[in-house]
Amino acid sequence: MKTVISASRRTDIPRWFLDDVITWFKEEGIARVKNPFNQQYYTVSLKKEDVHSIVWWSKDFGKYIEKHEFFDGFHQFFQFTINGYSDPGMQFLEPGMTTTLQDRLDQARKLAEIFGADKINWRFDPIVFWKDGSIIKDNLADYQKIAKAMASCGISTNTISFTQWYGKCIKRAKKRQFAFVEPTTLQRRSIARKLALIARDVGISVHACCNEDILIDGLIQKSSCIDGVLLTKLFGEAASQEHDGGQRETCGCTKSKDIGSYDMICKHGCVYCYANPKI
Repeated sequence: MKTVISASRRTDIPRWFLDDVITWFKEEGIARVKNPFNQQYYTVSLKKEDVHSIVWWSKDFGKYIEKHEFFDGFHQFFQFTINGYSDPGMQFLEPGMTTTLQDRLDQARKLAEIFGADKINWRFDPIVFWKDGSIIKDNLADYQKIAKAMASCGISTNTISFTQWYGKCIKRAKKRQFAFVEPTTLQRRSIARKLALIARDVGISVHACCNEDILIDGLIQKSSCIDGVLLTKLFGEAASQEHDGGQRETCGCTKSKDIGSYDMICKHGCVYCYANPKI
C-alpha cells in the first residue's frame, strides 16, 4: 500500500523548510529522517508511485502557495493552524510569525480555490490560558472571526485542543516568565462547547485532538488529523486505515510517515510548542 506522508508534526516545513524538501523530491527521491525515539535514521520514498498523499501542516502557507505547482500530481491535504492574534499584544505567544491574520485568512481562501475546501482542515490549536497579574487571559478572541472566514471559503472542519504542558514547554514558559494556567475539565468542556456552537452556526464541525474529555455527542467528535478513511474517499485510492501506534494513545490518526525532524528548528518560537527542542 502507498505511503501517506506527514509534513510535518515535528516542524513547520511549508514555512521554513520547503526548499529543502523540494530538493529531496527533485534530486534524491527520498527523505532521510531521524527517529526521535531511538535517533536512528529511516528513509521514506518520495516517488509519486510510492506516495498516496501528502498531509501538510503549517501556520503559514504563503511560501508553499508560491511554489505549489512543483507538487502537481501528488494528492495533498492541508492542516492549517490559524489561532489569530490580530491584537499585536498577543503575538508573544507566536513571536516568530511573519504574516498577519488577514494574510493567513487569504492563504486559506487561495488553498481552497486551488485544491478544494474539502482538502483543508482549520486547526485552532492550542487553546491557551495564562495569568497577567491577577487577570486570567486566553487566546480565543479571534475564534469567531476565523470561523466565519473559513466558512466563507467552504472549509467545514475545525480541530481544537488545549495546551499540553510537557516538561520542556514548562521550562520555556518559566524562562519567558509566562504564567500559564491549566483549566479544569469542567472549564475545558464549557469552553469547547461554546466554540463548537459558534462553529456550528456557520456550518463548521468541531473535532478534538487528543482531548477526549471535551468530546460531546453530536457536537464535538474525536479528531483523526491524518485519516485514512477520509484520504481514501477524497482521492479514490486506498490509504492505510490502521491506527498509528507511533502517536499518543488517545490520537485518532492512521498510519503515515513523517518526513520532518525536531532538528529542523521551527522559527515561529511558540511558547507552548512540544516540538521545538530549543528553550
